[in-house]
Amino acid sequence: MGRNVTGDTPMSAERQARYRARLKAKIDALHKAAAPDSAELERLRQRIRELEADAKAAKPGPPKLGEVLFENDQLHATIERLEHQLAKAKAAKPKAAKAPVDPDSEVAKLKKRIAVLNAKVLDFRQAYDTLQQETGKAMEQAGAIPFEVSRAVAKGLTEATTSPKTRLAALQMWNALGINKRRR
Repeated sequence: MGRNVTGDTPMSAERQARYRARLKAKIDALHKAAAPDSAELERLRQRIRELEADAKAAKPGPPKLGEVLFENDQLHATIERLEHQLAKAKAAKPKAAKAPVDPDSEVAKLKKRIAVLNAKVLDFRQAYDTLQQETGKAMEQAGAIPFEVSRAVAKGLTEATTSPKTRLAALQMWNALGINKRRR
């Protein structure tokens, strides 16, 4: 490449080429330094396989309340559909060529499943109520304000349309806590 007419300073293309070469050498050195060790990679891959196997072998936990309620609703819809089909089948004459599916047994199975799910829902609700009572007692012992009281007080103080009856109920809940007596 040529030199600048005014002096010994190289032209910008030559400077850029040298800079790019230095930068490429630095990048190559960083890539070599950052390359993972094959033994380390194999160890990590083995750990991933172990975790995936553990996840497949793990038993699923109990269903969540929302899942049980959703399944319950689906079963109710299926029962309604089958009862509707049964009513249609009883009203219409059955065809001799096809073997009819017994909707009564399907309905009975689904009703049994609904009873089991309703029992699960009841268990969940009882466990939730027990937990809520225990949490409320622990909060009361710690001096915290229960959620129902704080909600009622906030609603009674912030809403312009709140009736005097609601405000009175919030005040009575607050006074029942005895917080004002503790501070004196």
